[in-house]
Amino acid sequence: GVGAIAATRDARRMLVSAEDGGASEWILPEVKLALGFAAPPPESIAPGESVEPHGEMPDAIAIRPDGREALVARGTRVLRHSMENGRVLGEWRSPSGSVRSLAWAPDGRTVALVARGDAVVHLLRPEDGTALRAVEVDREAWAAGFSPDGRTLAVGSSAGGTTLFDADS
Repeated sequence: GVGAIAATRDARRMLVSAEDGGASEWILPEVKLALGFAAPPPESIAPGESVEPHGEMPDAIAIRPDGREALVARGTRVLRHSMENGRVLGEWRSPSGSVRSLAWAPDGRTVALVARGDAVVHLLRPEDGTALRAVEVDREAWAAGFSPDGRTLAVGSSAGGTTLFDADS
């Protein structure tokens, strides 16, 4: 099965997360496999520490607008990958639970993260997941995305509606 799909702005490459736990890059329109992304590094868990279980399939993926990097979320882990060779460039954690949705702002400096069961959209620095600000919504957020000019943040909720926010404030 397929868990998430993301395409580059020019629609020449597509990322797909698959049930076997991996993410792969495909060349379009030929639908030719370009590369598989590196597996997540093993996690170190201290005695007595609990880790939220996650499925084998990545939950959300997003491609940096310039096509150089991608984020792949698996549970609360967010891995930053090179689109050139699939290597892991860095890793950070969701600020509030399993990731449901990721969206990269057009300028590449901000990522919107929606976690399962959360009525907040977290705006984060993509390099390390540092919190920039949070946008509260009326109900559980399910997805978020930026307008092409980056000025508007759209948030879809469990109520079925979409709310538009000024992305800067």
